[in-house]
Amino acid sequence: MCRCPAHDDRSPSLAIGLGKHTILFHCFAGCSSADILAGFALDVLVFTLADADTLDYRARSATTLRGSAPLGPILGFEAKDAAASAALAEFKGGLDESWRSGESQADRFDRYRALSDEARSAWLGFTVARTLEASLNASGERAAPFHDHLGRLIGIDMAAWWRPSAINYFDRVSKQVILEALSEVGGAELSSRFAAAKKGDLAQSAERVFAGQFITEAEVKDRALAWVPMVMRFAESPALPDAEVAGSGDEASTPTEADPSQSDGGNKSQAMAA
Repeated sequence: MCRCPAHDDRSPSLAIGLGKHTILFHCFAGCSSADILAGFALDVLVFTLADADTLDYRARSATTLRGSAPLGPILGFEAKDAAASAALAEFKGGLDESWRSGESQADRFDRYRALSDEARSAWLGFTVARTLEASLNASGERAAPFHDHLGRLIGIDMAAWWRPSAINYFDRVSKQVILEALSEVGGAELSSRFAAAKKGDLAQSAERVFAGQFITEAEVKDRALAWVPMVMRFAESPALPDAEVAGSGDEASTPTEADPSQSDGGNKSQAMAA
């Protein structure tokens, strides 16, 4: 008897036997064989990805599964001050790592499987989320439409997870780009206030505007707090074929293209992770 991986099994309720041509499973709580196998496979997958951090050099790799954290699109830059980075670090700190105390990989796996469903679900979310490649809202070969699809499904508000500052964005782009951003949220009137400013002063002023710390009209402040550069936005859904659009009665949207040179890093993936 052992614990069933298909439900939160506090006491062993799964019987495993060897039949004539196959392995037999019977869960006394009523779980189906398909659910049992799926649960066990998921435990193996998540444990393998998580246990890679244990750095047990004595253990020979038993699977080809890999899920290391990817590099961002801009080497040497980590957005450690972003809310997405902080949320992901906080989530990692809340994971139950008691299973790592096992002396062998087999012992650690058994201890991992003994965790509650909630604890193992948290590990599932973390191990999958941290594998997401950082991307920009770019066109052509640099586009990552699956990221855009995931972002729309989850409903991520990028502005809630990353804010532009002088260090992470405005010092890295031209004065014209900053003025265009100001114009986008406050029109020509707002951008003209800073047109004569030097680049360094302009970057600092823009940081205050987009952090909501600049005295201006309420609607301008709201637009500034919701603004992120084009490369940090998730592209809209691709346009449907004419026949499909005519049949649905809905207007199709066109993907947004952007200049990939205007970015600080890949916080789109971190936001999905958080």
